[in-house]
Amino acid sequence: MDIINFITKPHNTFEMVVYILVIIILTTILLRLITFIMKHLNKKEDLDMTTPYIIRDLLQYTIYFIALLLILDIVGIDIRGILLSVGIISIIIGFAAKDIISNFMSGLFVVTDKSIKVGDEIVVDNIQGTVTNITFRKITLQSSDNVIVTIPNSILSTKVYKNNTNELPVVLTLIIYLKLNIDIEKYEKRIIEECEKLDFVNTKHKNKMNIIEINDLGIKSKLYIGVKNQKNIERNRVIIGNISRKILNEMDT
Repeated sequence: MDIINFITKPHNTFEMVVYILVIIILTTILLRLITFIMKHLNKKEDLDMTTPYIIRDLLQYTIYFIALLLILDIVGIDIRGILLSVGIISIIIGFAAKDIISNFMSGLFVVTDKSIKVGDEIVVDNIQGTVTNITFRKITLQSSDNVIVTIPNSILSTKVYKNNTNELPVVLTLIIYLKLNIDIEKYEKRIIEECEKLDFVNTKHKNKMNIIEINDLGIKSKLYIGVKNQKNIERNRVIIGNISRKILNEMDT
């Protein structure tokens, strides 16, 4: 017996409902599995997530499309006949296909040319931010003030954009207050040595500390530490802050 024909041709309403529920459950499981794998991959800081995001996007659309076709076939709807009879295909091609194809092709060029990757800092159409996601339709940017911006891929083919990743290093800054009895040079040497032991710190960057102000209350300084990428920068700032606090407690005793 043809298993596909058996599944898609229920003999009664009960079987129809069961088959549709099975398809929905399997679709949900597959989509959650893809999400779980992506979260696992995203934890690896050195992994370029551009290609995995594109693959995820393609798989999700494929799963949705197959699930929809199976459900329509189960309920006995000939989707091709309906679309042709009411002329919906012509409407879709005339009004939507241009943008869809443009975004798709632009996204394909972004992936193959590798001109933009997840984690890059770019400026496009006067919008600057870090690329957090790339799909066949759009790219997602996160600005320095944590605003999420989505840009259709077709914009990349019509607007001039700038990739600052190779020009501007990612620098983590931290304001640190020192007591007047703390030796500034010794503290600077220790904090930089400890920071450069961390795996997310860029040791090739000229890590340093500048003094902003000295008054009767203490010393206000600013630490500049190069990091490998923008990812988890706020969490990394907390880690360095805790290291600084530990060093200051030791030097203050």
